[in-house]
Amino acid sequence: MKNLLTNMRMLSGLYPETYFAGANTKRGFVSAYPAFIDETVLTRVYVLKGGSGTGKSSLMKKCAERAVANGSSVTMLLCSSDPSSADAVILKGEHGAAAILDGTAPHITDPLFPGAVSEIVNLGEFWRPDALRNARCEITAHGEGKRAAYGRAYRYLSAYGEITKAAEALLSDCILKEKMYAAATRVLSSVPKGKTYGEMLRHTAAISMEGMYRLSTFSAKAKKKYAVVDSYGCGSFFLDALRSAAAERRCMLWYAPAPGETETPYELYFPTSEISFSLVGERDFSADGSSCEPGEYSVVNMGRFLDRRSLSSCRARLRFAARCREMLLDGALESLADARLHHFRLEEIYKSAMDFDGVSETGERIENEISKILCP
Repeated sequence: MKNLLTNMRMLSGLYPETYFAGANTKRGFVSAYPAFIDETVLTRVYVLKGGSGTGKSSLMKKCAERAVANGSSVTMLLCSSDPSSADAVILKGEHGAAAILDGTAPHITDPLFPGAVSEIVNLGEFWRPDALRNARCEITAHGEGKRAAYGRAYRYLSAYGEITKAAEALLSDCILKEKMYAAATRVLSSVPKGKTYGEMLRHTAAISMEGMYRLSTFSAKAKKKYAVVDSYGCGSFFLDALRSAAAERRCMLWYAPAPGETETPYELYFPTSEISFSLVGERDFSADGSSCEPGEYSVVNMGRFLDRRSLSSCRARLRFAARCREMLLDGALESLADARLHHFRLEEIYKSAMDFDGVSETGERIENEISKILCP
């Protein structure tokens, strides 16, 4: 995973609880909403409907700013295709909790308890239909172009996933598993045993229309940080060993899948002990940790757990797999960059046809209702 890990850009300056609302993966788009949006516990849920450029993200961000100003907490879910946009916010106060989310494709969402808990907010009411009908040919052309570009990206990511599986199968025979599991168990010995084991899904990396991004949410929360140096792409094996050790100790953990993947872990966080583990490329940290900030990271060098004789017999095949993965990832990113051109042109068209005064009034109504829920 060297190319993937060393070419991700960090997103910073966000809310402490910031994640991606889903992921572009080898299985297509995967939504993270089920891990966050639960109408059985939320007081109120607003499901925003409307196309690109209708002001959904801006409305969410404004509500989040007001909630923070009033002392409430915010969980921000960013769009995995456009990290500058919000897909959902969950706002929690002393007396209740509310969520606002984008309910349009690919997060197509409908209320579970309409009226009682959730409400559909149709921002399409503020379109000027004549303007959109006049732009029909351009809208359909860009819509089809965007759809086709995403289709190409997902085919590349599907092939990327198959090559990743092949590389993992080769590496599996090269890993000193007993030594690795013993190390993972020692590392977790300081984590208090729990009564109930559980894992919570949190996406902290994304392959987007703007390139590859990662969030520092796990490491920013952690008091103890481990950097797992991903030699030959085998770092995920150590994270899986940690997950097995956590299950034995019945420790709660949060896990983030690797970009483009659905099962392969990329980051782990243990909330009760505030410990994080993150995969890093070999170029990001030296094997002895000398390139780390003093005291900031403890480095796990995966080279310790590789059988060099077994590795030498498949090194050529691993290098070939790495080249294939890099080319497929490049293909996915190029396709998503094509989708970006169509996406932002559609945004321009819809923005030009919107009555944003009406959107602002709706946003103020939602803000006021949420304020009464959080701080009555």
